[in-house]
Amino acid sequence: DVNKALAILFDKTKLESTISINNTVLVNGEPECLGLLALIDRYISFRSGIIQRIAKKEEAAIQHKLTVAIGLQKCTSNIDKLISLIRSADNKIAAKKSIMEFFALNEEQADAILDMKLSRLSRLDIQDIADSVKKYGEDAAKREDIVSNEETRNAIICAQLADVAAK
Repeated sequence: DVNKALAILFDKTKLESTISINNTVLVNGEPECLGLLALIDRYISFRSGIIQRIAKKEEAAIQHKLTVAIGLQKCTSNIDKLISLIRSADNKIAAKKSIMEFFALNEEQADAILDMKLSRLSRLDIQDIADSVKKYGEDAAKREDIVSNEETRNAIICAQLADVAAK
C-alpha cells in the first residue's frame, strides 16, 4: 500500500518537517511581513547599498592618495627648483606657499612634498611614483564603477553568495 508506506516514511524520517520562520523586516522604517521574493529583493537592495557605501569610502581614500602622488610626480620632474624653493624659504609655511604657487599644487600635495624624505628622490622612486599614479587611477575608476553601476554591485553580490555557498 503506497499510502501506508508514505505514512511510515513521513513518521520515521525527516522527509516531512516543518520549520517556522519570521519574515518580518523593516521596510522604510516600518515592520512588514514579506514573502520570499520580496525578502530576496530587500536583501539585494540592502547589500547593494552597503557595497556602494564601502566603495565610496575606499574611493575617497584612493583619491587622496592619487592627489598626493600627482603632486609628488609634478615636483620630482623639477627637483632642483623644488630644493631651491625650500632652501630659500624662511620657514615651513613660506616654503609651502612658494611650492604651491610654483608647481600649482593644493595644500595636501604641498604638505606631502615637505614631508617627503630626500632619499625618495632617486630615479627608482620617481618611477615608483609614476607607477602608483597609474595604479591609483585604475583603482579609483573601479570604485567609481561600483558606486555608479548597479550591475557591477549585483555581480559582487553574486560572487559573495557563491563564496558563502562554497563554504
